[in-house]
Amino acid sequence: MINILVVSDITLYKEALSGFLEEQNAVSVVGSASSAIEAFDEVSQSEADVVLIDMTMPESLEVAEKIVATFPQIKIVALLLVENEESIFSCARVGITGYVTREASLEQLINTVLNVANGELYCPRRIAASLFFKLNTLKKADDTLDNGEKDVEMSTIQASLTNREKQISQLIVEGFSNKLIARKLTIEVSTVKNHVHNILSKTGFQKRTQLVGLFS
Repeated sequence: MINILVVSDITLYKEALSGFLEEQNAVSVVGSASSAIEAFDEVSQSEADVVLIDMTMPESLEVAEKIVATFPQIKIVALLLVENEESIFSCARVGITGYVTREASLEQLINTVLNVANGELYCPRRIAASLFFKLNTLKKADDTLDNGEKDVEMSTIQASLTNREKQISQLIVEGFSNKLIARKLTIEVSTVKNHVHNILSKTGFQKRTQLVGLFS
């Protein structure tokens, strides 16, 4: 029996999902939470094997990261995930191993829970494709800077950036979203966006993900 904790600040969604899961033979709902703080407290007191976290909830990434760091044996499944590179890699960075999109069925949710509980990484095909595309992009960026060109290019680009831009570039490489960068640096999200725009303009890149090849 797999013990599950459901986390969402949408009461109707949380209760409906908990009710559905309770009807399944392979899983048992051992608790629920309506906020990030409440979620961590519930995990600490429950015997959950898998935590389902609504990614539309404020601070969902932060609580997922804290749970993984404190209870590495517990698996995290991201619910209602928006399929874009930034969302996917932000989830991967904090240790989330299962992904359920807005379009997923309840059957897909159960399959995700079962696979994640067995220690597997489980995600829809489109998300898997995005992950592979990202890795391929990083490899190509690295290949173009072989034979000593990488160090020269890195030095040139870094010299053109301000200290704040270098700091933000490094956080981007580490997988931080604009929101998380703003929180970490105690600045406005709009300020982060302006910095990112300037960074891309100076480097000549089209996407922030290309920075990984130069600042990793």
